[in-house]
Amino acid sequence: MSGESPKTQMEIHQANQANDDALLLRNALERIQLLEQQLQQQHISEKASEIQGVISRSKPPPEPPAFLVPLQSIWKYRYFIRNWVYRDLLSRAVRSQHGLIWMILSPLAMTAVYVFAFSSILGGRVVNGENNSFVYPLYITSGLIAWNLFADLLTRGMGVFAENSTLMKKISFPRIILPISMSLSALITSLVACAVTIFLFALVGQFPSVHILWLPVIILPVASLAIGIGTILGTFVVFFRDLVRIVPILLQVVFWLTPIVYTIDSLKSPMKELIVYNPMVPVIASYRDVFVYHKSPEFLGLLFSLLIGLVFQIISTFIFFKSRKEIVDAL
Repeated sequence: MSGESPKTQMEIHQANQANDDALLLRNALERIQLLEQQLQQQHISEKASEIQGVISRSKPPPEPPAFLVPLQSIWKYRYFIRNWVYRDLLSRAVRSQHGLIWMILSPLAMTAVYVFAFSSILGGRVVNGENNSFVYPLYITSGLIAWNLFADLLTRGMGVFAENSTLMKKISFPRIILPISMSLSALITSLVACAVTIFLFALVGQFPSVHILWLPVIILPVASLAIGIGTILGTFVVFFRDLVRIVPILLQVVFWLTPIVYTIDSLKSPMKELIVYNPMVPVIASYRDVFVYHKSPEFLGLLFSLLIGLVFQIISTFIFFKSRKEIVDAL
């Protein structure tokens, strides 16, 4: 080493320095590559988290309970329901040249027939023995208003899906709003019939009392009962079309098993004891309480009818949501 020249020592020193610099550079490059890999992995993780967040936000919310679906559908499709009810009432009114008049005269004509046929039997004994020529017509009319609402809701509910098959195939909307719209149309028709009845009897001096304000409360049980049964039948009719022929016959049987043109007191045992289990009996009696007897309805009987109606509502909702896809396929 002592024999080496200064130039040779400098070259060796420069070579060693170059090796050290290369080693430092290589270590720096390795650190840079490691850092880039870490940053890339972090970026990928952030992107994956972002994508996962987008996916989770894009997932549809969980379906609400079945009993809340009708309420949500009413609000979301309120304009559709309004237009459907309007067109349904308009089509019924203009179906013939005097469609609106016939909508009013038809139940009144039926009332006149029953009054003529039964007035000689029960005419003077329906209201505390009063001998009033207008009592029995009002007695029958009040019962028929309740029955017509029940029969109209049930009959129209039975055909609500089959009659709107084209609409159900071409437009996507909650099918449950069809029975809701149909029910509103039938309720409006019934309220018009009530208004006409009140007006006609007021013309002959039979004015209603303040108890007539209980009418919306009385309508609730009969509407719940008829809509529930009608929706069940409407679902079954899609698969068993013969029900359209059978149900009107059964309605006639139930009509005569309901004290509409006669009083419960005129029946004999055991029919008198059995007929009280008919859920329409408290409703008919409540209509007569406010129309004929000018008193508040019996709320315990209305509660009995309402509970049965709610049972049918639950059953109809379950059946409908279980078979809603098959309904469209079968139409």
